[in-house]
Amino acid sequence: MVPRNPIEPTWWDTQFHGGVHMRQILAARDIGAVFGFLHSRGWSWAAIARATDLGDQRVREIASGRRKVENYDVFLRIAAGLEIPKSYLGLGLQKPDHQPATELAHAAVSDADRYTPIPQYPNGPDPITHLDDQKRSDLGHMAGNTIYLDNRIEIRIGSDGAACVAYRYEIFNLTDRPLTRLARDLWFKYTDGGLEIAPAPDCSRRVVIQRVHDTLNLAKFSCKLSPAIQPGESATIGYTCRGGRFVDALYWRQSIYRHTCKFAISIWHQWVEELADCSAIEEYPNGSERSVTENLVWDRMEDGMIISLTRENLTPNQSVTVSWGINA
Repeated sequence: MVPRNPIEPTWWDTQFHGGVHMRQILAARDIGAVFGFLHSRGWSWAAIARATDLGDQRVREIASGRRKVENYDVFLRIAAGLEIPKSYLGLGLQKPDHQPATELAHAAVSDADRYTPIPQYPNGPDPITHLDDQKRSDLGHMAGNTIYLDNRIEIRIGSDGAACVAYRYEIFNLTDRPLTRLARDLWFKYTDGGLEIAPAPDCSRRVVIQRVHDTLNLAKFSCKLSPAIQPGESATIGYTCRGGRFVDALYWRQSIYRHTCKFAISIWHQWVEELADCSAIEEYPNGSERSVTENLVWDRMEDGMIISLTRENLTPNQSVTVSWGINA
């Protein structure tokens, strides 16, 4: 038996495979790419099979893309056998019985690496997950555009100000061209040295984050989609950001990139007893503003304050800003 090359713990944080960073591959749970990476490092298919307690043929099928790993216990076995931190695969963050996609598993308040559930208010908008003929007809006037049927943002802020932000989009392609990527940017006034962007685990398309420009507090990037969203198709994609920090500027300003049928933002500021103030402003393309504070809902819940805002029928070049203050 030929001994396999030992795993270097830094592989999962520093290496690339096929031009994609291993952390992005792991966040997308692309086990086929993980096996391909190890094979390029001198591991035989048989060695990978022994390490993961999978059959040799199954490993080959996964690596070739003919088979996918979907079982939670198999993910755990792969993580243990290949010395991959479980959190890199999103394990231990979601219960094995699959919580709803917009729920994020409970985590320590100071751990910005992990997702956190933000309780949903009963009067929040329901995501559109199926498009019947009537809904398609209602959107006919937007032909030629890519629209967001549903756009949700969840922000969890720990007691130390560390933030984890999760974006989720339900996209409907009403153009005559396949949609292959979305250009995005994120900015924080304060960071822990940079922003880390990763695909969300519940996407209906594979998402690869392509960094375009980075500074300490700004990230410009593209979400590359595979397969492309064809004309007339809808799909769900998402990504997360960690590394940002809220210190003395408690607000979130969200630019609206495309026609958005339903928009919701939820902010969970943990270990805050009460708010000193809370407001929301909607800005229009002509520069005018109006208060939408009447649409805000906030309450103390789950060891902190929850702030939620829902809006409908937003247009490109608008923005929505939620601001809040806390009592010391």
